[in-house]
Amino acid sequence: MVSILRIWRTALRRVHGGWSRRALGFGAVVAMFVVAACGGGGAGSGASRVLNLAMAQGPTSLDPAQFNTAFNWYWDLAYETPISMAPDGSLRPGLATNWGYVGDGNRVFDLTLRPDVKFSDGSPLTAQVVKANLDRNKEKGNQAASRWADKTVDVTGPLSVRITSEKPDPSIPWSLTSTLAGGHVVSDGGLNSRDQLGTHTLGAGPYVLDAASTVANDHYTYVPNPDYWNKNDFRYERVVIKVMPNLNSVLNAMKTGEIDAAPGDYTVAGAAKSARLTVTYQPSLMMGLDLLDRRGEIVPALGDVRVRQALNLAVNRDTISSALFGEYGKSTDQTVVVGQPGSLPAATYQYDPEKAKKLLADAGYGNGLTIPTLTTSYNGQSRVVQAIAADLQKVGVTLDLKNIDYASYSDELRSRKYGIAGIGFGTLPNMHIQGPTLYLPNAATYNPFKSADPTITATYDRAAGAATDQQSALFQQVQRQLVDQAWFVFVTAAPKFYFARQGITGLDVPAVRPLANATWIRPASGSGA
Repeated sequence: MVSILRIWRTALRRVHGGWSRRALGFGAVVAMFVVAACGGGGAGSGASRVLNLAMAQGPTSLDPAQFNTAFNWYWDLAYETPISMAPDGSLRPGLATNWGYVGDGNRVFDLTLRPDVKFSDGSPLTAQVVKANLDRNKEKGNQAASRWADKTVDVTGPLSVRITSEKPDPSIPWSLTSTLAGGHVVSDGGLNSRDQLGTHTLGAGPYVLDAASTVANDHYTYVPNPDYWNKNDFRYERVVIKVMPNLNSVLNAMKTGEIDAAPGDYTVAGAAKSARLTVTYQPSLMMGLDLLDRRGEIVPALGDVRVRQALNLAVNRDTISSALFGEYGKSTDQTVVVGQPGSLPAATYQYDPEKAKKLLADAGYGNGLTIPTLTTSYNGQSRVVQAIAADLQKVGVTLDLKNIDYASYSDELRSRKYGIAGIGFGTLPNMHIQGPTLYLPNAATYNPFKSADPTITATYDRAAGAATDQQSALFQQVQRQLVDQAWFVFVTAAPKFYFARQGITGLDVPAVRPLANATWIRPASGSGA
């Protein structure tokens, strides 16, 4: 048995080293032999040991630094994080066994790492490797950069790390999970050979990408990592993610058993139910408009709060939410779903087109207004924006729409060429995490003009350093200011759907972060799936 594992590790290192397709293919064969010889590595014997998933697109890169929650399954399988989020939303040990803040103020955070962990290339997990990964988050303008910009990471022992934040940050535990960019830990070899990270995986997760059996943007094949630390955890012999942009094709593939599980959306939810597939969902995607140019640099009208409030009053949220998402959507004018920490108890903007017209006239735009607006079709975002545009047209505001593919959307949004952008912002565990992404001056993607409001920033900072039982009320004050100053025109909390064949479990996602991890997906007990 030991010799088999040694052969498999050698094959894996050839995969990581970019050896020939013959060597890579040999690694895949050895992988299946190892799993068979070891009895599959966990529960579920007798069930199908191949999991077939579908995603709408392939990732532009497999490098965790390019992590995008829209494609999280590609990273979930191969990369472990210091802290793990469980299906019920609780935080549990991952590569770290213990963690916590030191003293008051939410500024100093200690991690104790799990001993004897190896990456898929055979190298060990050390505190120095974790530090190098966390420091790397600052290097590029990715989703993690703004959250880690003020952090200093120190090695305090072979398996212990201390994170010190210049400003209070109660969200450090969440930033070390797979639900946010920046938590996936890459091996030391991967960090030193970053050209490999785009097409190979070098993590400590339960699987490793079989590059020889992978075709970019068509299918991605993962096989068990023989060095995975959790030997008792269930693992499939093989996990394949197939790129299938058409959801009707996905449903047909599920009916025939070709696909076991996939993200879905409202447009085919009824058909999925009719096909007796398991349909799970949570209201999770805050959809509407991001009023980017709040200082009026390229669209002077948007620098006037009356205009921004008029846009909010002109939109019939209930009608749009019901028409596009039926029973699954929840109308909202906030950055979170009502009932979540930091939410206001009721909507501020009721549909009132006449009041909207008056505000526009008072601001000097009674004769009409045209605003360059960016959107994308991904997750149905353009349908929401088009519905909003129809309502705005009735009060004399025209959205000059440019619809682009999702892969280019973030870069184009940051180009400062648009006064408004359609937004589909996924629910986050708390409003503190929203800040560096959505509304603070340093927000990486959704605040390209670097809008700043002293009330928002000061209250945010107070909330960040407060005790847990005081944070919600303070973040509610932040929400109040965001809504009153009309920085956004949120319209609906659109549902995040997952579809699965009967006998597949693990896709009931928590409300705090409705994002299923691919490693949660298992055969139901006794299902024979």
